[in-house]
Amino acid sequence: MKIANFIDILFSRINYIITYGFILILFLYLQLPYVVFHSFTEIYSIIIAFSIFLISRHIEIHDVKDKLLVLLGKSFFYVGILDLFHTFAYQGINISGYSNPNLSTQIWIATRYFQSISILIIFLTINNNIHSKLYDILFQVSFISLLSSIFILNSFPDAYFQMTGLTSFKIISEYIISSIFLINIALIYYQHKMWDKKMINYFYLFLFSVTISELVFTLYTNVNDIWNFIGHILKIIAYYSVYNAIVVFGYFKVQKTLIHEIKRSNEVLDEFAKIVSHDLKNLLSSIIGNAQLLEEMIENDDTDIQDLLQDIVNLGFKMDELLGGIFQQSKIGFFETSVEIIQSHDEVHSIIKSIPLQNENIIIDKNLPTIMYSKIHFTQIIQNLLFNSIQHGEANEIQILSSDKNEYWEFEVKDNGKGIPEHQKNRLFKSMLKNLYSVDSKNYGIGLIIVKKIVNLYNGEIWLKSIPDKETSIYFTIPKKKNFGQL
Repeated sequence: MKIANFIDILFSRINYIITYGFILILFLYLQLPYVVFHSFTEIYSIIIAFSIFLISRHIEIHDVKDKLLVLLGKSFFYVGILDLFHTFAYQGINISGYSNPNLSTQIWIATRYFQSISILIIFLTINNNIHSKLYDILFQVSFISLLSSIFILNSFPDAYFQMTGLTSFKIISEYIISSIFLINIALIYYQHKMWDKKMINYFYLFLFSVTISELVFTLYTNVNDIWNFIGHILKIIAYYSVYNAIVVFGYFKVQKTLIHEIKRSNEVLDEFAKIVSHDLKNLLSSIIGNAQLLEEMIENDDTDIQDLLQDIVNLGFKMDELLGGIFQQSKIGFFETSVEIIQSHDEVHSIIKSIPLQNENIIIDKNLPTIMYSKIHFTQIIQNLLFNSIQHGEANEIQILSSDKNEYWEFEVKDNGKGIPEHQKNRLFKSMLKNLYSVDSKNYGIGLIIVKKIVNLYNGEIWLKSIPDKETSIYFTIPKKKNFGQL
């Protein structure tokens, strides 16, 4: 069973476990020995701790951008394990063979130190660019060190004596832990903009309840007395609050994000279908145009038939290459492609050969640079800009230029076509608008939309300058460093 499916099933049942579990715990306290009440109370909090961890893993797996929830989930995972050790070590539980009041109290203090300090570290560093692996290492080292000091090295201070009750170390530690939780409350207030309103209220309640709980745990003299009971009731309230803050909020955030991603994917697929249709039609138009010329030349017994046949073959290969690129993109996603070193001067020459020219003159800057780019995407940019100038701009001279702008290359495709009216420039790159070179045109300006999408994908910019009835220049930039988006 996949973890995502398991979490969905768990979440559909966890509400019943949490609600009825609380009622069961109260019943057990009234009807059964205190050790049974204690065990169910701790198991209740352990289930919630592990639920928080599973939700955080769910968030991480689905790449939901919420570092806070992911880190809190990792912290609660170790807290849940430590609470499990505390439960087994409690007086009257003989599962582990280590059952005694001092040991269970030591583990309790160790757990609360870990919990309060880990939350403090998360809150203090959440806005820093610290890799999640460093948090993993810190949590693991702290977890192992605490257990080693208790079970192996025997260096952890005593927390409870059978004859005298709580030690000064235990009482002072509870005050320190409570103070750390209060600092966490202050940090949440300071960072409240990072939190959802409902989530922050529940987390406030969690921190207040667990703070009071720690203070109450300084008052008991026997592990079975009323103060110990009140402290555990407050712990139940605290964990129910954090359950609502993280598990419920986190779960629905994941679902909302997934729905958004599905919607976005559908939009991308829709745009992708338009792009594929447009580019294939361009190539197909070239093939048909050459075929029609070939037909006329056969009738006139023209000697250039062989050249036209070769052009048709080349165009066929170009279409095959584009289809191959489409197939690759269908496997890795529309926004994923590989970049390579491209001699842009040579590549532009190759692209021009695939375009059927009539009387157009295309001038290529001799100093076009070497770039790092996707060959398919660069071809799409140049091809669409040339088609735009020839078919829609009605230009007969086109220049492809470039200039060095330190951190990026600036390309310019300049034509002497009929230009674009000033009032239409801002609409040129918007999706599904009619081609703006001609109001009466039946074509759509999808080619320029394609160019804009590709340029933006590589963190580049695109803009134009145009003088109606004289010239148009379309500029686009290519960063020199490979610092692209989701490629």
